[in-house]
Amino acid sequence: MNRSQRREILETIGFVGLIASLVFVGIETRSSTEQARLANQSLQNDSYQNVLAAMGEMSLVLATNEEFHRLFTVGEKAPSELTEDEWSRFTYFNFARIGTWEYIYLGTQENSVPTVIWEAFDPFFRGIACMEGNRRFIEENRTAHAPSFMEYLDSDVFVHCSAK
Repeated sequence: MNRSQRREILETIGFVGLIASLVFVGIETRSSTEQARLANQSLQNDSYQNVLAAMGEMSLVLATNEEFHRLFTVGEKAPSELTEDEWSRFTYFNFARIGTWEYIYLGTQENSVPTVIWEAFDPFFRGIACMEGNRRFIEENRTAHAPSFMEYLDSDVFVHCSAK
């Protein structure tokens, strides 16, 4: 075998090695991308589970604590009948409740929450947003919410309150 033939064989081996390493990099990149996607999906699932758990806990409190149920029912319908301390308790509870709505809204806007989640929760929240106590809570705490969420409430939710 002469020098020219050896060089061709070495170049062919080098070329095959280059192709093999490019294939390897492609496979590893695909694998890493899939792992990152699965990790992100797992975080989103945990987030949804946390939202559902929080809503469940709030419902459980309302269903099992008679005094708080009374306070919350009066707070939603006739907040002026609550004492200052009762209004404060109503407000703390509503931060979590309305905050859940805001979280789902913002997540939908940035495509991290599927539209189907938004479609499941938004009608419930729209139904309670116009209640006197919830409306008062939102108005008193406007600066605690994201401007885009407040814009949504002002332009798409509160405009329908007088029709109810």
